[in-house]
Amino acid sequence: MSANLWTFCRHYSSDNHHLNLGFRRAVISAFSRFAVVGSLGFIVDALSFYSLLEWLPLSASQARVLAFFLAMITTWLGNRYFTFKGADRALLGQQFFKHCSGSIASFVLNFIIFQCVLYLQSSIALAFAIGISVGSISNYVIAKRLVFVR
Repeated sequence: MSANLWTFCRHYSSDNHHLNLGFRRAVISAFSRFAVVGSLGFIVDALSFYSLLEWLPLSASQARVLAFFLAMITTWLGNRYFTFKGADRALLGQQFFKHCSGSIASFVLNFIIFQCVLYLQSSIALAFAIGISVGSISNYVIAKRLVFVR
């Protein structure tokens, strides 16, 4: 039975190479759109944070929480209407809650990785880059599998 399965898989893979290539391109395209939306979220986060600190009598922690929330709204809208535009849109509030939960979970993972790398390497830039990378991958997987389901 396993030999037949192996033969089927080899045959399917070779005959449908163009389908596999199309699937890979679709995944790369979706991740590229996700990266663009994430970059926009980062810009909103940074600009909001510094603007809130400058213009309102807020502590850095208060400004950070508000800026993160604005960035989450931005990335939710961008992912909903640009990255995963074919996803189910029936339950708006539920989708937004899942997105916020996933973003917070990815941030926690990002922060833990950041702290671990910083402890091991004492390089802030390396810790920041690795933390952001792991957090971004986590955020993409959560968004694709749990938030913006087709």
